[in-house]
Amino acid sequence: MLVGKLIDEFLSEIATDVNLKPDRFYNLAISLPDQTRLFDDGLYRAVDVYLKAHPWLLEPEREKVCGIFDCQKLTLEACTHAAQNERLPPRAVVQVLSFSSSSSSTTPSPELFSSPTAFPRKRPGLRCYDAKGMTRKSKRATRQRHVGMKVEARGRRR
Repeated sequence: MLVGKLIDEFLSEIATDVNLKPDRFYNLAISLPDQTRLFDDGLYRAVDVYLKAHPWLLEPEREKVCGIFDCQKLTLEACTHAAQNERLPPRAVVQVLSFSSSSSSTTPSPELFSSPTAFPRKRPGLRCYDAKGMTRKSKRATRQRHVGMKVEARGRRR
């Protein structure tokens, strides 16, 4: 995991080079196996920096570059940022929104659509994770269990 973090930081540094071709950036990013990264936030940041430094990329090239990161391995903060990111191709934004909404039984929060400020697609059925590695659904289940335990404890005291 340390190697993955190091490579993501390296990718963020070289992403600003205007001479770096999309294929070269893509090949560097996918050179590590998926298991080397617990979260893809660093990889998402590198892709965002690359797209910011290369605004002239065509749509297919941007989609290929965005295919590097895995929505399932993005934290909730990165999912929120990606949903608002105007540099991402529309297909990537739709995937992030669909994956974040499929990870919980409710619709996406209004904060996702509130402002156009700036902060994919590999496998179907992906979820967004928070910094502790919990999905929104698992957080809600944990919260419900704790609330249920408090209610049961109150009922026993009577």
